[in-house]
Amino acid sequence: MRQTINTPDAYRSKSPLVQAIVEERFVFVSGMPPVDREGQTVGSDITTQTRRVMENLQTIIQAAGASMRDVVRTTVFYTHRDDYAALDAVYRQYFPAGFPSRSALIVAGLVRPEWRIEIDAIALLPGRSEPSSDA
Repeated sequence: MRQTINTPDAYRSKSPLVQAIVEERFVFVSGMPPVDREGQTVGSDITTQTRRVMENLQTIIQAAGASMRDVVRTTVFYTHRDDYAALDAVYRQYFPAGFPSRSALIVAGLVRPEWRIEIDAIALLPGRSEPSSDA
């Protein structure tokens, strides 16, 4: 059964999207920009913006009943090629037990021109049966 996650502790867009959807065993988190829960952009540098994005993701994933350890996939959208090392350094801090699969895409722009990064995520809810690895 589909469940919508909409915590007031993280950014809630005015656009027609939700913070996350829980479907079956998975949490699908919408792309999170570098904004606080009031929608104000946080920082102008990639380090500050990445930290805010990761905090938003973590808050939403926890509201769904999972943790960053349960993240299995992320997609990173960023606007400046030279930002990769700095954003990667912050990203690593949120996955000390191992990294999820990830794509990283350099894009021409994001919704607001001051945004340098946006990340979406998929997590597996703990305590749910996992598929067999016999494929």
